[in-house]
This record gives sequence, structure tokens and C-alpha cells, in this order.
Amino acid sequence: MLALVQPAEARIVCTPAHKQLVNHKPFNLDLNHDGMNDFKFVLSVGRQTSFEYSRLGVTGVGKTDGIVHPLNSNSGFCAAALPKGTQIGPKRLFKTSGPMFFNSTYQGVGNYGCPWFDRQAYLGLKFSVNGKVHFGWARFVVKQAAFAELTGYAYETTPNKPIIAGKTKGTEETASETGTLAALARGAK
Repeated sequence: MLALVQPAEARIVCTPAHKQLVNHKPFNLDLNHDGMNDFKFVLSVGRQTSFEYSRLGVTGVGKTDGIVHPLNSNSGFCAAALPKGTQIGPKRLFKTSGPMFFNSTYQGVGNYGCPWFDRQAYLGLKFSVNGKVHFGWARFVVKQAAFAELTGYAYETTPNKPIIAGKTKGTEETASETGTLAALARGAK
């Protein structure tokens, strides 16, 4: 009888990384290693006649791929800089169209930018696998204007299940299956 009950596992797949982004060279991220790019990153640092700029942008490749947007932001273009331990899931606000910036500064025409400069933070991600929504994170270290490094990323294998920013492993049985296994262990038939 025990052989008939198999726990459903929710699993986090984490990939360590040390990918420093290069100016004006796009970097594609295949979050779940299925051979299809999910997100595109571009670092752009340069100078115009009246100002200098530094931008680190991310865009979801698929129509439903999204990036967590800050809830209390007037800026429509900044991605949320999530601290470790933040839940990323269906209750978050995701932007699914156009680029979002997680380091954007302009000097000379007024200085402004997104809250990623000189820190390590997590980018909350939503993407599709076989038409089902999955959640993940990408950890970046952003220093000085021209430095951004992807230091790791992860996703939750169970569709529509939230993931915690920075969590790198974990499995769990669902409550109903745990109860069934406990009942069988006590001798229930």
C-alpha cells in the first residue's frame, strides 16, 4: 500500500553563476535550462553630448515573462531590488512588457536612477514552462556604473508556487500526502 502513495515534490533548482555583463553585449538567461531563453539583459554605459548614462536593463523574452515591479514606485521603468527572504509569487506585481532597469543613472541632465546601485539584490522573475507559470529569482551585484555581475539564479519546479529570494534548495511533501503517509504508518487501511 505504501508503494502506491508517492509524495509530490516541490523543488528549487539553483544555478550558481559568475557572469559579469559586458557593455553593449546582450546576455540571455535560460532560467530552467530547457534551451529556450527566458530573459535578456543589456548593460549600456556611455556619454552623450550633455550627459553620461549607465543602464542595466532586463526584458522578458516570452509574452508572459515578467519582472517584479516595486509596489510603492512612481517609476514605471525600475525593477524591484528585493532583499533575501522576499517571497516571489502570484501575489506580486509583475511587469510583462518593455524593458525594466535595475541600474539607471543619468548625470548632467539631473541625476536619477533605480535603487540597485552599490548593492547585491534579487530580481523577481515570472516565466512559462509548457504554458504554466513558474517563479524564480536572479541575484546581481551592481557596483560602479559599468559593473554588474549575475551571481546566481533559481526557479521553483512546481507551477504557480512561490519561491523565496535567495533560497537555493528545498523539497516538501504536500499536506494531504503527508497526512496519508502518517495514517498508513499508524496502520490505517
